[in-house]
Amino acid sequence: MIKPFTWLLALAGTVSIVFAACSKEDDPQTPADNSQIAGTWHFQKEIDSLFDKSNQLVSVDTTYAADLDLDNPSITFQQNGTVTSALSDTLTGTYTYKPASKTLEIVSSDGISQQLNVITLDGAQLVFESTDTDYGDGKYSKEYFYLTK
Repeated sequence: MIKPFTWLLALAGTVSIVFAACSKEDDPQTPADNSQIAGTWHFQKEIDSLFDKSNQLVSVDTTYAADLDLDNPSITFQQNGTVTSALSDTLTGTYTYKPASKTLEIVSSDGISQQLNVITLDGAQLVFESTDTDYGDGKYSKEYFYLTK
């Protein structure tokens, strides 16, 4: 006859093996719900504000769709997570939109990642902000992109 302690030990070992055999990788992944951002968004304008290292505004430039040498400047977000852009250059890649943090990450097909802060996203308008700190002298710019469906 098996002692109760030995029986509990055997049961605990069996349960441990069963749980170890299950992993999160076996669980189906829930696809991202990109319905809020999916579609073609047409470029309206960009506001580029340059700041010095003491956070003082140095200059503001505004570019409108009519200023671009393009027929239809736009960004298309597919439901499957792919993105194509025809703004200044043609860009293809993938995107991840996180509604809770209002962030949009776009990764180009050559692996360059850009984090964008979403200011407005509704059925008619998308506004996002990008910060560029590549000036090297403490200056930085904040660019605001305005798009409509």
